[in-house]
Amino acid sequence: MDDDSITTEGATLATAHNTVASETTLDVSDGTLALANDQIAPSKINLGALTEVGALAAGSIATGFGAISTAGAISTTSTGTITSAGALTASTEAILAQTTVAAGSTITVPNTHSHVKITDESATAANAVTITTSGATTGQLLFVHNADATATSSVIIPAGRTMLFLYDGAAWQEVTTSNIDGATVDSVTSLTAAANLDIGSYTLRASNFLADSQTATQVSFYGTDGVLSGDSDMTFATDTLTVTKLGAFTAAGGAVVPEPSTIALALLGGAALLLRRRK
Repeated sequence: MDDDSITTEGATLATAHNTVASETTLDVSDGTLALANDQIAPSKINLGALTEVGALAAGSIATGFGAISTAGAISTTSTGTITSAGALTASTEAILAQTTVAAGSTITVPNTHSHVKITDESATAANAVTITTSGATTGQLLFVHNADATATSSVIIPAGRTMLFLYDGAAWQEVTTSNIDGATVDSVTSLTAAANLDIGSYTLRASNFLADSQTATQVSFYGTDGVLSGDSDMTFATDTLTVTKLGAFTAAGGAVVPEPSTIALALLGGAALLLRRRK
């Protein structure tokens, strides 16, 4: 011991106050400085820039710590998360780790990753998709890419397409697009309109057309503005066309027939039948 230094080994400095004077150093590089919890107030700690410190193996970085800048990666182990009360900004790109599941009769899509790829198994199957909800977090986003040659069912994901889903706290909701310009929509199995659809000066083509508001056996005709309509006064069933009232018309051969009554039409039909039989 001298005026400039004190060296101890296995001893305790028990005086009321031991002060390290300015421009001097408390050197514990060959030992350990042990402190009780909360013994140093956070306001008394000024680290400046946190650099070259190796791993922060335990504890937490509390409010008021300030900015952390690093040229390397910040990684979490196991299921550790990075939570921000403010905006989380990626100046260049955000990369979502991918996991895969095989196509098949049933497909269970996990929510442990933000990007799930359904792989092609070169076989035709139902591809009934279920997205797991256990462990999902409200607001979580999930991209599901169907690389199989067949569209999925239950949750519809067309072949070769990627769909985005959002977990609302109870179920996964499809994130839809309200406006599609200059694009092709493929493998649609259901289309529900919220208003009238206008396809402009184009042709709508289908093998069948079902008009739910019309009545069976009524013969369709165009009404005002081309509206397809029907009326009980003109019906067709099996092989019989029934018309309550028929205006004047020109018969084959050029003969003009005045407005006939139903009885007259019946008589004309009977006469024509007799003529055919005599021939």
